[in-house]
Amino acid sequence: MLRPLPPQRSARADTLILGLIVAVAAAVYSAYALRVASFQQDESLYLHQARYVAAHFPSALWHNAFFVRGIQRLDPLLLAGPFAFMRGPGAFEVDRVIQCLLFASAAVPVFLLARSAGLRRRAAYLAAILAIVMPWAVVSGSFLSESAAYPAFAWSLYGVWLSATQPSLRHDLLALLAIALAILSRTAMLALAPLLPLAVLWHEWDRERSRASPLARLRALPAALWGRHRLLTVLATAAIALYLAERVGILPSSVGTLTGEYGVPHVGSLQTLLERYRYYLSRVAVGTGFLALAVGLPWVLRTLWRPRDDRRHALAVVCALGIGCMLLSLLSAGADERYLFYAAAPVALMFAAGLGERAGIGVLLGALAVVLLLDSASWPALANLYDFFTYPAAIFYQRVLLLHLGRLHVPLVHLSATRLIEAAILLVTLVWWLAARRAHTARPAATLLGIGVLACCSVQTGYALQKYVNGPGSGPGASARSWVDEHVPDGTRVGALAVSLGESSFYAPVWEETQYWNTSVELGVFFEAPGAMPFPLGVQPVHMTIEPDSGRLSAFAGPATATPARPPEYMVVPLQGTNRIVLAGKVLAQSAYLPLELMRLSRPARALWSLSGTSVEGFLTSGAATSATVFSGALAGISQPCATFSLIAPPGYTGRWPYTVSSGRVVQRGTLRALTTTAVSVPLSPRATPRGPSATLAVTVNGQASFAGILASAKLAFFNVAECARRRA
Repeated sequence: MLRPLPPQRSARADTLILGLIVAVAAAVYSAYALRVASFQQDESLYLHQARYVAAHFPSALWHNAFFVRGIQRLDPLLLAGPFAFMRGPGAFEVDRVIQCLLFASAAVPVFLLARSAGLRRRAAYLAAILAIVMPWAVVSGSFLSESAAYPAFAWSLYGVWLSATQPSLRHDLLALLAIALAILSRTAMLALAPLLPLAVLWHEWDRERSRASPLARLRALPAALWGRHRLLTVLATAAIALYLAERVGILPSSVGTLTGEYGVPHVGSLQTLLERYRYYLSRVAVGTGFLALAVGLPWVLRTLWRPRDDRRHALAVVCALGIGCMLLSLLSAGADERYLFYAAAPVALMFAAGLGERAGIGVLLGALAVVLLLDSASWPALANLYDFFTYPAAIFYQRVLLLHLGRLHVPLVHLSATRLIEAAILLVTLVWWLAARRAHTARPAATLLGIGVLACCSVQTGYALQKYVNGPGSGPGASARSWVDEHVPDGTRVGALAVSLGESSFYAPVWEETQYWNTSVELGVFFEAPGAMPFPLGVQPVHMTIEPDSGRLSAFAGPATATPARPPEYMVVPLQGTNRIVLAGKVLAQSAYLPLELMRLSRPARALWSLSGTSVEGFLTSGAATSATVFSGALAGISQPCATFSLIAPPGYTGRWPYTVSSGRVVQRGTLRALTTTAVSVPLSPRATPRGPSATLAVTVNGQASFAGILASAKLAFFNVAECARRRA
């Protein structure tokens, strides 16, 4: 017979095992997260906020206009750490690991709460593992706020339980701190504000249930609250007074300031609300392994109705209110499952507690409730690959269970896939209920059911991670995406040059991708301000001008781009084929997957040539002259300069069309044919100026075609200046 470990050794063993659970989960999730090469709109926002905090800490934390999502600050603050000391790709990779570690750390408060409430050690470990092994673990590979908000939510449950069962000023403060951190991690966690007072009130009301009548308990309740929770009573009273003052108009509403662009949710019709909650709970049931909710829900209701243990009753109160607050936060939320996965922690605790007690007939009713949830909810098919991230539980249920079971043909059994799943849930619950009623089979049955639910959750987790990482999350690694950061010195501010296609909306996702993964790309450089800047949030605009003849560049920055500044030494530019302005410098690197290259500009910075009269794509207008100006930097060291370029007939171009190229006294004529590219070489006639020689030429094409909804003439591409080729004798 095994002897129990001494308390000190037991605590050390728990610390070691729990640390191992968190480390293994964080390592597995990090291995997947480090392969994620895509990002979503919210991730882009939070990373920009993190980099802003790193650059302007701590004043940045008080700029409400920048934190448009309201009060949430915790995740950008945590993500800012690596960006304060490094950049891409290292900062991104470290932040990925931090996010995974934060997510996995939720196992710690869940385990502590389970053990404090009197659950057996193995049941507490099961709850801790189930709290972090779930299909929604796919969010740990992102830069979203859930990775910090989830453990903060779990710590809030534990803090509230401590405050309710072991009243003291310290425990009240710890609970308030945990809830404050949860709210700072995610604005929707404002729904946790009533968690502590309601839990304390509920638990205090039931504390003397067996010794006093309801009227006597009601009379004794104020004194009990004041005696055990003095600070909480004062704060709750003040909060109620402020709320009433706002409702009657004595004080202006401040909730909007806390929620930012999320706003204050409004309760719709009861039917709409019930349908929304039915949808959410059906996903919770699937993601937590079906039977966890079937076993845990009856345990909570039974414990709340007839409490036999003070600690277990407080656990049931905290779990019930935790799920209630989660549903409250979803009053106006979207369908994304990442908004509801917080219920996994209380469901894991409820399930672990229910396994450790003798099962009553209620578990069969719990299984029936889960079956009704599944049967009444809709399960849409995969719409796009991001559904593996957005709806991991629903997609697993639809694609793996419904789809595969629909292909299964069992002799003499003609049930749909939905009915087979529902029958399996009822059958397994019935078998466990029968086994749990016998002393010698209760523990093995509980162990097998716990392993089965854990296996189901593990399969869903692996499926979601694999599908997301190898689907929408796939792409070049962090090193390839942070290619600019790897080629410029630390502290360098690199400009992104909006020229030709780079100044159009076509390049908006290219610039967003570049600036997201390269922290050095901080400047948005342009020559002629486009109608809408294609650069993402956080880029500082820089206006550059070209000095006539010499081509030297001048830069102007500041809020209104009116302050003289030095042109950036490094510039990310679109590939040079159709660029209307080409700068002097050395190409250092080219992106492996984006049409961009990195240049180190010459000193002083100068332009080699510029074109005017073309579209951003390089197309000419029929009959209108397109001019090119070649500056002194491109003519230096060339005795007989020639301009070379290509005229490319656009799609839909038919017949033969004349073109004319003139440079000084040289006039060259030719014919552009359909579906052809014509190479042109024209001698330049430089003129001397005080700033150096410069030359101009003009190109005119008489002919156009309509394609892709536009009307355009030929495309001028691959402009260059070089020594004229010598003619053979």
